[in-house]
Amino acid sequence: MTADTNLGIDRWVEETSAFDRVQSVAFALQQPQTAGEIADSAHVSEKTARGHLGRLVEMDILLEDADDRPTTYYPDPGYMRYREVRTLARENDRDELTEMVATLKGDLEDWQDEYDVEDPGELRVSVADADVSQAAVYDRQKIAEDWEYTEHRIDLLKDALAQYGRLTARPPATA
Repeated sequence: MTADTNLGIDRWVEETSAFDRVQSVAFALQQPQTAGEIADSAHVSEKTARGHLGRLVEMDILLEDADDRPTTYYPDPGYMRYREVRTLARENDRDELTEMVATLKGDLEDWQDEYDVEDPGELRVSVADADVSQAAVYDRQKIAEDWEYTEHRIDLLKDALAQYGRLTARPPATA
């Protein structure tokens, strides 16, 4: 590690609580990890991490797999999806959300027209066509991944639009 990296870590440890560091590390997980692995990344003791992870599990924010030995933890996909949808609704008005959907649908239509396929699965199959060069294979693979991500974003935006009122509602003012 460089001196700048160490300074950044020292500052992170100094300016955030152990709970916040454990939560931050846990939210970034791409695969389940043990309390010890999360503790190392969050710069806390394993005992501290285990306590905070247990609290996050109780709050239905993380899932734990006690069948693994040692127990592993990972973000609850339902909770993470809700966070994304809520953020979209809170940071954008209905018109902005609608415009985002229109833009993303335009991307899908462009890919369908350009590659003469209906979905990313067909695009992946098309890499085996005789007239597709090696470079084009990798381009199509990347576009198929982008296509799948775009469909995922449209799905999140659809939920944000459908639940907009509930997600942006403010409690009634008390007299």
